[in-house]
Amino acid sequence: MQVFLIATKQMSQSKTPLVHEVILIFDIINQALDEHVDDVTLPAAICMAAACGCTMLNKYHGLPDDSVIYWIVMCKSSYE
Repeated sequence: MQVFLIATKQMSQSKTPLVHEVILIFDIINQALDEHVDDVTLPAAICMAAACGCTMLNKYHGLPDDSVIYWIVMCKSSYE
């Protein structure tokens, strides 16, 4: 999947990805995986792997919600 290569390159280029950049990349990857979960043209193993990937991303995506720093960063990044 091309989305993983693009995400890896973006994070590697900045050397220190910022929180609001990582959250955006998580959303892009999650959307790409969601498209493969119910795709009947793909083998069942691919669909299952995409579903597992979505589960893991959702787990880590939800962790910052309880962090005060996360909310400060996200509010600040929306004004830039």
